[in-house]
Amino acid sequence: MKCTKCDAEIQLGDKFCKSCGNALPEEAEADVSEANGTPAEKMKEARVQKESHVEEKDLWEGRYSIKKAGGWWILSAIVLLTVVVVYLLNLADLKQDWFIITGVCVAGLLFVVSFLIDLKNHFTLKYKVTTQRVFFIQGFLSRKTDELEIIRVDDVQYSQTLFERIFNIGTILVIAPTDKTHGDQKLGGQGKLEMRGVKNPEEVKELIRKYCRLRRDKGALFVEQV
Repeated sequence: MKCTKCDAEIQLGDKFCKSCGNALPEEAEADVSEANGTPAEKMKEARVQKESHVEEKDLWEGRYSIKKAGGWWILSAIVLLTVVVVYLLNLADLKQDWFIITGVCVAGLLFVVSFLIDLKNHFTLKYKVTTQRVFFIQGFLSRKTDELEIIRVDDVQYSQTLFERIFNIGTILVIAPTDKTHGDQKLGGQGKLEMRGVKNPEEVKELIRKYCRLRRDKGALFVEQV
């Protein structure tokens, strides 16, 4: 590096030329600061730059399954079947049609109410998993989105009732205690994302777990290199 006035050789970090005393530009000092950065700072900067250029890709997307009402459908079918059997066998010594009419109405009401509730949830609850985040999207006309960073996830669980196992749906619970991006999510606390009525819940759970481990492993590589 040379002095801009006398072309004498100067060293990085020099503020004045040793030959002519000319004040040197601040760029030389800045170059030294960059060159003398600690390994941790350099690694952190490299990691940030690398992750900023990593494209976020969609891995899975789904909605609340209307099959979540399957248990109520089975219950309404059982009620209807019981009413018909009792009526046909005349076990209650009934001579009027009001019994079977009432039974049919009760069974139909159970079916219709459960169907409408889960139909509404089907159109208003949506889930998405990317290589970096898990999304919980609520609403139809208006939208609200909660999300968890995959790298912050500590645990992923899923559960199924007896009827949910029949229809292969379930509830996935994503737990990230350090994530504070949302406060009114299910279970009344921060850092928990509950995805209900998910088809093939075990596969989705394993997908989230897989990419959670991948993200953690990448972070561990950077730490070990420092």
